[in-house]
Amino acid sequence: MLGLIFVTAVATAPGAAAEPDTCDPQTGVENSCAGQPPEIWPIAQGNFTSPDDPGWIFFKPFFFPAGATGPKADSSRAQQYGCGIGPDGTIGCDRGDGPLPPPGTNQTVAGPKQPAEYVYSETPTFTRDGVGDLPEGHRLVNGDAWCSVGYQGSVSCASGDNGFTLAGWGGALEP
Repeated sequence: MLGLIFVTAVATAPGAAAEPDTCDPQTGVENSCAGQPPEIWPIAQGNFTSPDDPGWIFFKPFFFPAGATGPKADSSRAQQYGCGIGPDGTIGCDRGDGPLPPPGTNQTVAGPKQPAEYVYSETPTFTRDGVGDLPEGHRLVNGDAWCSVGYQGSVSCASGDNGFTLAGWGGALEP
């Protein structure tokens, strides 16, 4: 799935519109996009840019439907980590808890010509304050690179033939 190249609209500004042939998780049918490939999931609405990083898209994975509130949703927001998609196709997530990344690393990074790998950085690279939540069943696209948040608490990102999936159970690096 991550190895496929997806042709999608570029979403480099806040409030990018969803494409016409997408599934719709807001239909009232729980997980209506589950089982559908992420390239037809709707593009999330919100503020995903930072004035200090032109061309980049940043987000915080949110493992609940868009607009979810309450103690469980608040708890999820408190544990969020940051991810980003660069204009050059760089994709990555800062994450220091759970089974990933492995000990001694705190990021997962890939690019169109860089196979996915776990690395260590002194400072967060992909975390920005004030950017929006990417809810489950939605994606963000920047050029040929994209990231999505799945229904089972996973984040998947792809750029060219490279990518990764991070989840509470572990993860997978594509090539």
